[in-house]
Amino acid sequence: MSSRSLVLLRPTLESGIYLLLIIVSAILRFWGLGERPLSPLEADLAYRAWEFYMGRVAEPNLGLQPLLFQTNLLGYFLLGSSDAVVRLVPAAIGTVLVAAAYFLREAVGRVAALLVALFLAFSPISVFFSRYAGGQVVEALGSVLLISGIFGYLRNKTSHSLYLSAAGGALIILSTGFLNPLFGAILLFPLIYSLGNLFRTGGFSEALDYFREAIPSREVMARAGLIFIGMILLLPTGGFLLPQGLQAAVAGLLSIPTPLSAVPSPILVLAYEPLVFLLGILGGLFLILQDPKALFLLIWLAVGLGLGPATSPLSLALPLT
Repeated sequence: MSSRSLVLLRPTLESGIYLLLIIVSAILRFWGLGERPLSPLEADLAYRAWEFYMGRVAEPNLGLQPLLFQTNLLGYFLLGSSDAVVRLVPAAIGTVLVAAAYFLREAVGRVAALLVALFLAFSPISVFFSRYAGGQVVEALGSVLLISGIFGYLRNKTSHSLYLSAAGGALIILSTGFLNPLFGAILLFPLIYSLGNLFRTGGFSEALDYFREAIPSREVMARAGLIFIGMILLLPTGGFLLPQGLQAAVAGLLSIPTPLSAVPSPILVLAYEPLVFLLGILGGLFLILQDPKALFLLIWLAVGLGLGPATSPLSLALPLT
C-alpha cells in the first residue's frame, strides 16, 4: 500500500466528525420511518409499483419517477411491502447526501464543506425530504455532486471531478428533469460573469481565458459522457429489465414537479431555516466581494426563485448553505 493511501486511511478529527454526522443522520432518517402514513403522492407511487409487482397489470405505470418505481420494486422483492420500505431508498440517499458534502472540500474548503454537512444532517427540510418517497432528495444529492465536480475541476483540473459532475447531472435529470434551477445557473453564469468582467475591466479577455482554460480534453469528456448516458439508460430501466422506464424518464424531462404544499418554497425555507436563509444571502453578497465567481450561488438561488413551484424547498435551500 502506498504512503498516499495510508494518509487517506489515517483517522483525523475531520473524518471523525463526518462519520459522527453520518451516523446521526442515519438515525434521524431511518428511525420510525414507517410510523407516518404515506401522503397521497407517496401512496400513488407505492400502489402503482405494488400492482405491477403482484402481476395485476401487464404494463407498468411508471409515471414520471421511473427511478423510484424501480427502487420500490426492489424493496418489495427484498423486504416485502410496508410504508417504511417505500421510504427506505430516499432515507438511504438522504444519509449519503450528508456524506457527499465531503466532496465539496475542493470547491469551498474543508470548514465550509463541514458546515454544509452539518446543515444537511440536521436541517428540518433535509430530514423531511429524506423521509419522503419522492425525488427531491435524489435531486439534492445530484446537485451536491454536480457542484462538487464542477468547482473541483475548475480549481484542480482533475478528471474525477468531471465524472462526479456527470453522475450528479444524471441524478438530477432522473429526479426532476431539465427544469432545475442548477441547470439554469450553469447556463447563465458564463454570460453574467463575462458581462461583469466587461464592466469591471472593459473587455472580455479575462473571462474568455478563464473559461478557455476550463475546457477538458476530449478523452475526459467522452468518459464523463459515458457515465452520464449509462446512468440515464440503466437506472430508470433497472438495468434494462424494465425498458419502459426509459420512455417514462424521457416523459419526465420537461415535466413540472408537483408542489407538496400550497405554501411557496421561499416561505417554507424562511419558516424552517430562517438563519440559513438570511445568513446565506448575506454570506453570498460577501463572497462576491472576495471572489466574483461566488456570483454563481446567487444566480442559482435567483433561478430557483424564478421557477416558483417547480423548485422544492430543499433545492432552494442548497445554494443558501
